Amino acid sequence: MKIVSLDWPPYTGANEPGQGAITVALRRIFLRLGYQLVVEFMPWSRAMLEVRRPKSHYIGYFPEYPIDDPLVQLSDSIGSSELRLIQHVDSHISVQQTLDLQRYSFFVVKDYVNTAELDLLIAQRKLTPQLSLSDKNSIQKIVYKRGELAVIDGKVFQHLIEHDAELIATAQGKVRLHPFVLGQQSLHVAFNKQHPAYPQLLQQLNAELSKLQLNQID
Repeated sequence: MKIVSLDWPPYTGANEPGQGAITVALRRIFLRLGYQLVVEFMPWSRAMLEVRRPKSHYIGYFPEYPIDDPLVQLSDSIGSSELRLIQHVDSHISVQQTLDLQRYSFFVVKDYVNTAELDLLIAQRKLTPQLSLSDKNSIQKIVYKRGELAVIDGKVFQHLIEHDAELIATAQGKVRLHPFVLGQQSLHVAFNKQHPAYPQLLQQLNAELSKLQLNQID
């Protein structure tokens, strides 16, 4: 069974142990159900496009935040993500609510879903972020002061600056988490509604997930 993901360590990643914590958990679940999970890793924008293509052979992609899309159906939660902000260590920035971001230049990753509040404010043009190509790219932009803040999952940030060789050399000691928490997001498998096996697989996966504690596979 082919599914798509992205390099988003420690949750998922082609070069992570077991291809990431969530990948390991999903592979075990599907093995119990009698399926071999084959994960292909792509940039996020391409992953979403490939699954939505007519007659796509991918069962879906993961991990996805809550979305409303007629072409995909979300599984029950497979974990959670805490969305944070990063800033340069030299910066002194006050953010106490999401709307405070209007005072600063900040980055979001292209095609990523953020919190419902942040995405609504962006859609209403009350906030106008700049776009980065990846979480690593967001960190680099803060290192070189191309902007003041960037939106990122807290665990992803910590993992990247501790394990990515380029960021270890350039970002450690220069970028830090801002104390403000934008919000918690649940993580899901986004099943391809065009795939004939999706209804059965969705039902089986949800049945297995109901046996686990929420966030047990973060």
